[in-house]
Amino acid sequence: MKCPKGFGLRNEPQDIMCLGLKCTDNDTAICCETMEKCNSDACSTTMLLRADHLKHHCKMKTCNPANDTAECCTNKGFCPMLKCPPGYMHKHNASKLRCSDDHCKETDFHDCCAEEGTCATWKCPAGTVPRTGGNHSHCQSLVCADVDTPKCCETVATCGGYECTTGWSLKGHPGKINCHGSKCTVQDAITCCAPEGRCDTYTCPPGYQHRANASKIFCDGSDCNTTDYHKCCAQDGHCATYHCPKSWVHKKHLKELFCASWKCGAIDKDRCCDPAEKCKGELCPAPKIQKANAANISCAGEVCTSADSKRCCTEPGRCTSMSCPDDYLHRHNADSIWCSDMSCDASDYNICCMEQNHCMTFKCPANFVHKSVANKLFCRGYTCQESDRDVCCDPVARCNSYICPDGFSQVKNASVIHCSSLTCSATDVGSCCAMEGRCDIFQCPLGWVQKPNAQQLLCADSTCVNTSYTHCCVENAKCNTLKCPAGYVPRADSKTTYCQGHTCNATDAYLCCERQALCASYSCPAPYVVRPKALDIACRWSICTDDDLHTCCATENTCSAFKCPP
Repeated sequence: MKCPKGFGLRNEPQDIMCLGLKCTDNDTAICCETMEKCNSDACSTTMLLRADHLKHHCKMKTCNPANDTAECCTNKGFCPMLKCPPGYMHKHNASKLRCSDDHCKETDFHDCCAEEGTCATWKCPAGTVPRTGGNHSHCQSLVCADVDTPKCCETVATCGGYECTTGWSLKGHPGKINCHGSKCTVQDAITCCAPEGRCDTYTCPPGYQHRANASKIFCDGSDCNTTDYHKCCAQDGHCATYHCPKSWVHKKHLKELFCASWKCGAIDKDRCCDPAEKCKGELCPAPKIQKANAANISCAGEVCTSADSKRCCTEPGRCTSMSCPDDYLHRHNADSIWCSDMSCDASDYNICCMEQNHCMTFKCPANFVHKSVANKLFCRGYTCQESDRDVCCDPVARCNSYICPDGFSQVKNASVIHCSSLTCSATDVGSCCAMEGRCDIFQCPLGWVQKPNAQQLLCADSTCVNTSYTHCCVENAKCNTLKCPAGYVPRADSKTTYCQGHTCNATDAYLCCERQALCASYSCPAPYVVRPKALDIACRWSICTDDDLHTCCATENTCSAFKCPP
C-alpha cells in the first residue's frame, strides 16, 4: 500500500491485514502512521532547518540525517560571509568555520572573528599547527606576521610515534604523515593506521601449517593475497608450527628443527623450545623499578631485552604518598620526587621529607626560587611561614639580564619579564627574546624592490614597521636601460616604466618592449608606392611614421618599385 503524504508504513507491514482483498484508502489508519515533521534531528552539524521546515515531513517515523537532509535542511553559511566589527578580523580558519545560520546575519561574531593582533588570526605555516590555548596570545603588532609563528604555532606531530589499536598497524612511512595537532590523538587513528593483514588469515598449501605465531606476523598486504606462503606457513612437523607453552620460547636455531613426527605435540617441547628468561632489574630505566613479582615474570624471548620493560617494570610511588615521621614535613616538591618502591613504605624518608622548619619544606612564591644553599638553611620558627621567603628564596632573574642569541633581540618589556631561575638561560629564549625583523619581510613601495641581500639585513625594529624603506629596498631599474631583442623596440614610456627588479633582464621584455611595425602597414603618399618586400622591411618604431617614407616607399615608375620575378 502507498501511504499518503505525511504518512509512512507501520513497522512490519507484511504482517498487517487490510480490510479487504486489496488495500485501499480506507486502510490508511491500519497500515500507515504519521511521520514526524522536519526537526533538528534531520540535520547534520553543518546544516540547519529550512525556514519552512514545518511544511515538510521526514521519510520515516523519526527524522535522521541519512534520509531527511534534502527535504528538511539547508547549509549553514561560512564565516567569510560575516563582516567583523572594528578591531576584529576573521580567524585564520574562517573559510572552514560555519555560521549558526545560512547567511551569517544572526551569528555571534566571536564565532568567526578574533581581536586584531591575536594568534587566532594567524595562519600557521606548513608543518605547524596553532599552539594549544594560544588563540588569545597577542602578536607583536596589530597584524600578525612570520615573527609571531613561534608564539602562535607549534610543530605538528607525525604518525611515527602513534600506537595503533589491536588489528591495525601504522601506514607506510608514518614519519611523513602529519597528525591534526601537536600531539597525535584517537582522532588520528584513520590518518595513521591501516587494518592489518595477519598470517592467520592465510590459507596454507597442502603439507604446510600456520606458523605458531601466525596471528602476530604481518602479511605483505592487507588481504595477504600477495604474501609468499613461507612467511606464514611451515612444513608439517616443523618446530615453527609448535606452540611453546607459557614461559617457554622457540629455540634460536628453529629453522633446522623438526618434531618427532609429521605433527608436533607436547612431547616436542624440549626439542623445539627453551625456557624464557625471567625479568632482570637492569631492564628498568630510572625512575622505574622492578615489579614486586618480577622474579616470576618471563620475558618475551630466550633473553630479556629493553622491549620487556613494560612487562617487568613499573613506576615507583611519589613522595606525596609517604607519611613523614614526627617533626618532619614533605619537601616542597614532593609531588615530583620518586620513591624507591611502589608504596613508598620501604623508601628512605629523607628522600621525601625534611625537618619541619627546614627551607626545603617551604614553597617559594611565584617568581622566586630556592637559594642555591637552601639545603643548609632553616626558617626562623618551629615551621616555615610566608615571612621566611627572603631566608629561603631569591628572586628569579629578569629578561633584561639575558643576552639573546644571533637573530634575536630582547623583547620590549624585558625588564619586567621573569626568567625561570636565578639566572636566565637558553630555556628562557621564548620569553625573553623575539626574532629580529629582517628586510625580506619588508613591503617595499611601488617602484622599489627588496635588496638582493634582504635576508641578511636587519630592520630597525622586530617587525620592520618603523624601518626606512631605503634601508631594505632599492629602486627598480627603468625600462630604458634594457636592450630590446631583435624585431622589438623600446616602448614610448620606457623612461618611466619599471622593470621587475633592481636590474632589467630578458624577462622584462614584455614590459619594456613592443614589436617593430612593418612597412606593409604604412600608406605611401603619391607619387610613392610601397616597396615590393614591405612585409620584410621594419619601420623604426612600433608605428610607421613619415620618417619611414624612404625606408618603406619608392617613387612610382622606378626600378625600386618593381617586383622582380623569382
